[in-house]
Amino acid sequence: MPAAWICRTTGSTFAVAGVGFVGFTNPIEGQEDAFNAWYSDVHLKDVLKVPGIVAAQRFKLSDVQRDQPPFPWRYLALYEIETDDLNHTLAALRERAGTSAMAISGAVAPDRVGWFEVASKNRTGV
Repeated sequence: MPAAWICRTTGSTFAVAGVGFVGFTNPIEGQEDAFNAWYSDVHLKDVLKVPGIVAAQRFKLSDVQRDQPPFPWRYLALYEIETDDLNHTLAALRERAGTSAMAISGAVAPDRVGWFEVASKNRTGV
C-alpha cells in the first residue's frame, strides 16, 4: 500500500509510491545535448517497460543551491515502482541493462549511482 503525504497548506492527503529507484548521472563533457536526448527519448521509455516500474521523472541540478559546489552529479531520475516482488523487478532491470532492450548511451559518464528506496509509512508535510 502506498504511503500517504499530508499537504501542509490544505491538510489533504495523497498517496506516494511505496518503492522508488533513485539514479544520479552526468553526461560526458561536451555531450549534454546527446545525453538529454537519449535519456528523455530512449532510456526512460526502456526503463518503463520493466515490469513494476510505472513512472519516471528527471531533474537537473539548479544553479541556486544551499551549499557550495562541487556537487558530484548534475542529473537525478526518480522511478516509481509498484510491485510485491522487488527482487523480480531488480532482476528484470539487470537482465535488460546494457542490451538492445536498454542500451546505455556513450554520452553517459561512467560514474553513476542508483539505489532503491522504500517510503516511510508516516510522512507529513512540514
